[in-house]
Amino acid sequence: MKQIIIVALVLFAKVGICQNNSGNFTTAGNIAITTPFSKQYEFMKWYYDSAYFEKARLTKQYECLKLLYKSDTATVEAWLYKPTIVTAKKFPLVIYNRGGMGNFGNLEQTNLVDFFKIAENGFVVLATKTRFAGANGKYDQHGGIDVDDIVNLKSIYENLSYIDTANVFMYGFSRGGQNTYQASRRMNLKAMVVTAGTADWVSRINERREFIEGWTDDDSSMNYCGFAKVFPGWKTDSMQILKDRSAIYWAEQINVPVLILQSRQDNKVPCYNALKMADKLQEFNKEYSLIVYDEPSHSLPFKYFDSYDQMFKWFNKHKIKTK
Repeated sequence: MKQIIIVALVLFAKVGICQNNSGNFTTAGNIAITTPFSKQYEFMKWYYDSAYFEKARLTKQYECLKLLYKSDTATVEAWLYKPTIVTAKKFPLVIYNRGGMGNFGNLEQTNLVDFFKIAENGFVVLATKTRFAGANGKYDQHGGIDVDDIVNLKSIYENLSYIDTANVFMYGFSRGGQNTYQASRRMNLKAMVVTAGTADWVSRINERREFIEGWTDDDSSMNYCGFAKVFPGWKTDSMQILKDRSAIYWAEQINVPVLILQSRQDNKVPCYNALKMADKLQEFNKEYSLIVYDEPSHSLPFKYFDSYDQMFKWFNKHKIKTK
């Protein structure tokens, strides 16, 4: 593997009684990996190591709770990955921002393998499906009001007694990378990591015209209406809509140290997004590091890349000591 480094709630253990005093969220069950590695489809067999996958699937040390929380007027589903038994110890938090669009690329059971990896390195994980899931998936604003759903996760973690709220970090992959840039301007984060995140939609929209017109999938739950229909003002305000989703246009507002991870041979989000973003962060004297891998990949799975190891180093570098 070649690597080019450019710069360097009190929550109770039982399900069903997890609710903060203000009633902003409740537990709605458990999430678990029910399909063993041997029966996973081929992409997952490529993506994960079989032994590690099974270790994550069978763990009793950690659990994943499905939570329902209020975000503005919406009720949104979040996943909380935590030690099964919590004590007085406080854990730093990683907010994990999903990739994809609508129901495509949304949280699924196999994400628990990634969460397990993060938890093994000392963090609790919190992730939102955003309000654009299920029947609402086809109306995904892709960096609009869904960013509120990330910001409003604080109504959960600020009420968890075992979360070290002085050490909140954020990770975002692909679309989640874009959302990470957006949410970072409104949250108290110590550091963030973006993997293959779009930073320039003004250029990218010409490469992905289907985002404008939408698409129809064999699985109707994966359908998307497209920007032209989702945003009533698209005909008159399309440039502003794109710039609102393009961090290179407001990089001066980013005050959270960011590690950018990207493959030079990424065929889904071209590498220029990472390079342009690094250039803008340099221009405004922001703290950042950029690692570009010279192997074909979009998601940089930790089975093949040291992407997660780099993430943990970055977070630990910026972690502050608390009592």
